Amino acid sequence: MTGISTHVLDTSLGRPAAGVPVELALHTEGGWQVLGTSATDSDGRVKDLPAAEAGSVVRLLFDTAAYYAGSAERPFFPRSRSSSRSRPRSTTTTCRCCSTRSATRSTAEAR
Repeated sequence: MTGISTHVLDTSLGRPAAGVPVELALHTEGGWQVLGTSATDSDGRVKDLPAAEAGSVVRLLFDTAAYYAGSAERPFFPRSRSSSRSRPRSTTTTCRCCSTRSATRSTAEAR
């Protein structure tokens, strides 16, 4: 099993993006199966998403519209997604709509 965490930065403000809803889904033969949901903490991190089988294809879906709901700004893309194969390494994704950066780290779960 591989633990999934993510870190979202609002590069337009130069700070962590707190309160961004995040959904983790697993790709199956029948489509995407939601494994869990959470939201970024005050440091822009999500550490409580469930683990996934190493080598499986997972998707993180970021609800940027909810993040910008309390501001005058509107995101061009109301949702941003990042799909990858889970493995013990880090990946960084930059949202095309608002330049929000998301660093996703998969770490092997100790057993």
